Amino acid sequence: GLVRFVFVGNTHANPVTTPATPTDDIGGTYTKIGNTVVFDTNASPTEAISLYWGTGGSGAGTLTVGFGGVTQQRCAISIIEGTNVDTTTPFVSSNTQEVFDDSADSAAPEAVTYNAFASTENRPLFGVALNNDLAITLDTGWTELSEDVNNLPDANLEVGWGDGSDTTPTGT
Repeated sequence: GLVRFVFVGNTHANPVTTPATPTDDIGGTYTKIGNTVVFDTNASPTEAISLYWGTGGSGAGTLTVGFGGVTQQRCAISIIEGTNVDTTTPFVSSNTQEVFDDSADSAAPEAVTYNAFASTENRPLFGVALNNDLAITLDTGWTELSEDVNNLPDANLEVGWGDGSDTTPTGT
C-alpha cells in the first residue's frame, strides 16, 4: 500500500509548539511516531522535529500541519511517499531518536543506531534537523530526498533514505 512519512521541523520562541497531527484533503490518516524532539533549548528560539506516518487517500492534495494558532518563526515539512509498503508494520523503530550536544555547536558526525531490519527489503529513513543553515552531508549509502535550508532563523531539515547496508547513519 501507499505510506507517507511526514517530517516537521519548526522554530518558535520558548517553549516551542508541538505540531498537531497532519490532515489532508484526500482521505489520508496520520499517526505520530514517538515524541517530538525539542533541541536548542539553551537559547530562544527553540527548535523541534516531529515525525508522522499516514496511509489512505490517493492523488494530489493539500497536507495541513497546525500549531494551535501559535505563529511559528519557521516551519519545514518534508513528505516522503512509498508504494508497495507493508502497511501492517511500515516501520520498526517506534520513536524519534535524539543525538546532539545542546550546549555548543559541533561539526562532529552524529549517529543513530537503527533497530534490526524486519526484512532485507526494508529501507530506512533518516531525518536531520539543525539550528544552523549549514548544508548536511549524509553518510555513504544514503540518498538525499529533501533539504530545506533557511537562514531567517538559521535552520536546516534534511531527509534521506538508505540502501540498507548501513544501520548507523551519520549526518555531518
